[in-house]
Amino acid sequence: MAITKKSVEENAKDMLNEYEEETSTHEDISNAPKEIKEKIKQGKKVQDFLATKKRKFKGTKYRRKYDAILGYIAENLINTETYQAAMKSQATNIAYSFVYENGSYTQIPVLARNNANDNVTRIPTAKEPIAFAKLMTAVSVLAGRVPDATFKSADKIYARAQYELWKHTWEDSLGNGLNTLRNFYQNQIGTGFAAYRVFPRKVEHISKGQERVLFDGIYRQALDTSRVWVGNSVNLYDRWSWGEVIYDIDQEKTRFLEKYPEAKYFDLEYSGSAQESKVDESVKQDFVTIRYYEDPVRNKYCVACGNFPIYEGEMPNEDGFGHVIWTNCFIKDGADPYGVGIVEIMRANTEMYDYIMRLSAEQVEAEISPLLFGTNTGVGEMTYRRGPNVINPKGQGTSIDVVKTSGNVQQSIIFSDKQKQIIAENTGINDILAGQAGEGTLGATVILKEAALNRLTIPRNNVVSCLELDAYITVSWIKQTYGVEKIMKFSTSEELNQFIQNNPTYFVEEIEREYEQSQGEDIEEDGESFSEVMPDTKTKSITVSVSKKVPLGFDLKMNLENPELDEIEELSDKYNMPSAKLMSLLEERGHMSDSLTIIVDGSSMLLPSEEINKQRMTEIFTVLNPIIMQMIQMKDQIPDMARALLKSVERILEVNKESVYDWIPKDIYDTLSKPAMPQPSIADIAQGTAPGQAEQSTLGGPMGLTGKAPTPNQVPNPIGDMTQQFKSDFNKEIVNPMKGAMNASVGRAAKPLGKNA
Repeated sequence: MAITKKSVEENAKDMLNEYEEETSTHEDISNAPKEIKEKIKQGKKVQDFLATKKRKFKGTKYRRKYDAILGYIAENLINTETYQAAMKSQATNIAYSFVYENGSYTQIPVLARNNANDNVTRIPTAKEPIAFAKLMTAVSVLAGRVPDATFKSADKIYARAQYELWKHTWEDSLGNGLNTLRNFYQNQIGTGFAAYRVFPRKVEHISKGQERVLFDGIYRQALDTSRVWVGNSVNLYDRWSWGEVIYDIDQEKTRFLEKYPEAKYFDLEYSGSAQESKVDESVKQDFVTIRYYEDPVRNKYCVACGNFPIYEGEMPNEDGFGHVIWTNCFIKDGADPYGVGIVEIMRANTEMYDYIMRLSAEQVEAEISPLLFGTNTGVGEMTYRRGPNVINPKGQGTSIDVVKTSGNVQQSIIFSDKQKQIIAENTGINDILAGQAGEGTLGATVILKEAALNRLTIPRNNVVSCLELDAYITVSWIKQTYGVEKIMKFSTSEELNQFIQNNPTYFVEEIEREYEQSQGEDIEEDGESFSEVMPDTKTKSITVSVSKKVPLGFDLKMNLENPELDEIEELSDKYNMPSAKLMSLLEERGHMSDSLTIIVDGSSMLLPSEEINKQRMTEIFTVLNPIIMQMIQMKDQIPDMARALLKSVERILEVNKESVYDWIPKDIYDTLSKPAMPQPSIADIAQGTAPGQAEQSTLGGPMGLTGKAPTPNQVPNPIGDMTQQFKSDFNKEIVNPMKGAMNASVGRAAKPLGKNA
């Protein structure tokens, strides 16, 4: 049968349709709603915008240099896989022959390298992870604890509340704070550039028919620096040019489609098409790549996956903050945002060290296994091998000199150790900082550690600046999200109880309960007839408000007449407070403030030393014990003198980051701090205004949930009574342990470590 032109076109069209069905990543949009088609057009614009930004940011010379550093680090940072490189055999080639008159001859051999693998003697070689060891030492020392900070505001109660909420976001292990800090430091010090993002996140699933919230709060996530690109107009000398950032994150396709069901009509970007994706090749089609772009300076934020637009508009944060925080290690060029890391600094010395150590290994092998030669009648090419009891052939009448293999291995080791010393000097990460060496006294060792840490002051201060920005972003999200109560409706009490059981970290308060009603008998009363409505025991719906719990370590002593005189009272144990109730109470009492200054203590993250802490506590005890004894003796005879000494003690403890309640019992402190009561006059007594006659108002529970004195029939507060044992953990912060021990070693009061980190 002859093939017509029409049949060829039809066959080609059928083949094309089959190919499109096999390669298509979305469902047929011909029957899709009109809104979906419009969204596809919008998504195409967002996709092109993000692709253009990524191409420009990725194509700068500074980014190409940084990508080369990342490639070097990926190959050499940890490359301890040993491979055995055999010493190559040698081949003897006959250069020429000299024939004597008696018929004898001499062959002059020339040794040449033979690439054949003789499988006799092999020397394992590998790269020593010097850079990785230095990097881990620096990260362990600098990111040993979560950060601490000082919050200052025009309203001290607002500053204290925001401090505790911010601190909790770091101490909550589910918030990924300390892990993010360590990864952030590792990327910054190692590669010269690091980035992470901070944002509100909620993780949940369904358990026994009801929602279970696994995490709901401020979350921190370190970003893969190979997939983060900053704007090509960034100038490190101009902080307001740091706005633009674009980054990619992979997500499992099934979870993505569960969250965005309409995405099935769009051409999603799969991880297999992303060059920088780290997803395994075998499952790349199971993951999609989500691309984020933000520019807080211009208040622009875009999120898309392929041509599916997830978000396009202003920054979600009401204060205009972005999500991404980035910094560098050292600055080489103000136009280079990716900086210089220690791997780049020590790269030449580590390569030299590895080369010398490989030569030394070959030299040692050569001295252990010498070259031996014996007689051989063969002609032509000959090879020699090095190894124990291996005799190499030589031709008749040939003369080969002894191959000398002696060498000074000790000198090569000295030279290689010198490279390590140079690396330590260039980076400041030495053996003393790693705890592998020290001086004769504790004070001398501490001084040397301080000197080593001073070399890391620049990268540490860069991180501190990021953490301060992180704190402002966190406080902004707290104000935006913590005051919102979620209203939920349940059909039965069993559903409500299951939800409460699934979520012990939430406060649930019932707002309204509706019952199913049935029509009763007609009733006539006062000349009017009506039908009685009989409530049934079956519940129709239950409406509740849901608010997450936040831990607080202080109580609010409210002044019923003037909220400005409200005071903070320290508690020994923390209690849980509904976040929405807390924010509402602060608002009602006028303790919300727009003025807030946050100062992060860079030394609070340093790894502490138990030995230094013991010496510090001993020094504090030696100084304070006689003063405290003197105050107690004076409190009755000379109360004003005792109160003056108490101020000095408070100042000493404040400088050393200690709580006064850890050293002086609360009841004694209250007695010492109160001024002597003046003697009442006869007129005061007659009018009933003598000191002590005024009515006292007390709180009924933490945070002043009631402002009246509890009556005998009053129902106890469900959150619990305010404890009368005081041991404040506030004002404690991790300080530089080496500096504290150094102060102690020269007779000054050492700074504390604090126990909450």
